[in-house]
Amino acid sequence: MDLPILQEQELEQDFEFFELMGFPLCSPFRLLKEDPPAHHTAAEIPRLKGKTILTYGYLVSLKNSKSASGKAIAFAMFHDIHGEIIDTVHFTSSLVRYPFSGTGIYCLKGRVVEEFDFYCVEVFYMKKQSYIRDPRFSD
Repeated sequence: MDLPILQEQELEQDFEFFELMGFPLCSPFRLLKEDPPAHHTAAEIPRLKGKTILTYGYLVSLKNSKSASGKAIAFAMFHDIHGEIIDTVHFTSSLVRYPFSGTGIYCLKGRVVEEFDFYCVEVFYMKKQSYIRDPRFSD
């Protein structure tokens, strides 16, 4: 008796690894429902000090904390489309309006700030992006 040859698409494998390990082995940007429009990358951030930028990043790390006055503040690290690091700070007003909702890719809008040669984006708008439908469960 011959067993049938099973066909598995690359995207099915990507989603399977994502489900098993909690993160994709491929670029998570490959799984987005829509390609991000033109945006800034981590490499561009140092020359944009003081400017408002739009960027997209995959959430890698999140640290919730409190300011000196006891208000909520968060520090996050994202990978851009090239795998480079974007550091962000989220103050109370931003966190209340745009809370984090788990791992994934976020559209981030904010102002580039620098202190002690360390650049980060002070985020004032954030929206989690949608992934494509998992092909393992598609019709």
